[in-house]
Amino acid sequence: MTIQADFSGADKKMQALFRMPGATKKALTGAMGETVKRAQRNVTNSILRVRTGHLKRNIGGQVKTIGEGLFEVGIGTGNLIGKTKVKYAAIHEFGGEIKAKRYWRVHTSGFGREGKFVKKLCFKTRDGKWHMVDKVRIPARYWLSRSIQESEGYFMQALSPKNLLREMDYPERED
Repeated sequence: MTIQADFSGADKKMQALFRMPGATKKALTGAMGETVKRAQRNVTNSILRVRTGHLKRNIGGQVKTIGEGLFEVGIGTGNLIGKTKVKYAAIHEFGGEIKAKRYWRVHTSGFGREGKFVKKLCFKTRDGKWHMVDKVRIPARYWLSRSIQESEGYFMQALSPKNLLREMDYPERED
C-alpha cells in the first residue's frame, strides 16, 4: 500500500498565515482611522457646537497587540491613545450635572467693594446675557459612541476574509 500526499502550494499558504496578524492589524488600523474621522465630523457642529476645536484635535485612535493574534482598538481622547485628555469630553458623551465651584462677588448696591460672595456658575448665553446659577444639567450627546456605532461596517468590511486575503498578498481563488 502506497500513500501519496501533495503539498504543492503549502509553503505559500503557510507564508500567508504568518502574514495574517500584520494584515489584521493593518485592516483594523484603517477601520479605526475611518471611525476617528467620523467622530471628528460629529463634534464639528453636527452634534456639538465648536468653539476652539480642542476636542476635535484630540480625538484619536490606536491599535495595540495584546497577545498572539489579539488586538485592542482604542478610540477617544487621552494619553492612552497618544493624545491630550479633554476634561469635558465625557460630560458631552454621557451627560451629567456641573455644580458651581467658584465664588463670585455680587454687589448689593452700585459699584464698590461692598457685596457678598456667592458660589455660582457664571456663563454667557448666545444672546450676550450673563447668568448665575447653582448647577447646570448637560444632556448626553453620544458624539463618540454614535461614531463607533455608525462605523461598525468599516470594521466588518476590514475583517472580511476577502479583504484579509488581499492584505496578506494571497491570490484570490478562481472558482
